[in-house]
Amino acid sequence: MLVANIVIALYCGLRHQVGPYNAADSVISMAAKQSRNASVAALMPCYSIPGHSYFHNSVSKIRMLDCSPPLGGKSRVDEADQFHYDPLMWLDKHWNEVRWYTYILMYEKTYLNVADWMTRFHYAACGRVFHADFLMSDRQDHYIVVLCKS
Repeated sequence: MLVANIVIALYCGLRHQVGPYNAADSVISMAAKQSRNASVAALMPCYSIPGHSYFHNSVSKIRMLDCSPPLGGKSRVDEADQFHYDPLMWLDKHWNEVRWYTYILMYEKTYLNVADWMTRFHYAACGRVFHADFLMSDRQDHYIVVLCKS
């Protein structure tokens, strides 16, 4: 029983859903090599990446998809749902904001749907990090892609 618990603890602590932290570490190391302030847009399900406290001074601005609950009891589709329903339409609508970010993070399956769009607007995949063997949501993928503005 003890051995099984140790194996599970090691797997969950060292491998399962490590992608957000690995992607953040990748951005931090790339940003350290640049002289300008870096910024990150995480086009992923809500709260997928660590926030400002993790990035410290390496990243000046972080944009995450909003998934605030509706105020006043009105039902509405949040920004994360809108993005995942049609990523290309969302990018087209919000491109004037998103295009200023130094790095964009997204799960690989989402990236494959918008890769041509990103290339056309001078973003290229500059990193790919493992996320998880077992996915907790259909919006996730086994890998996270880090896009850099070229």
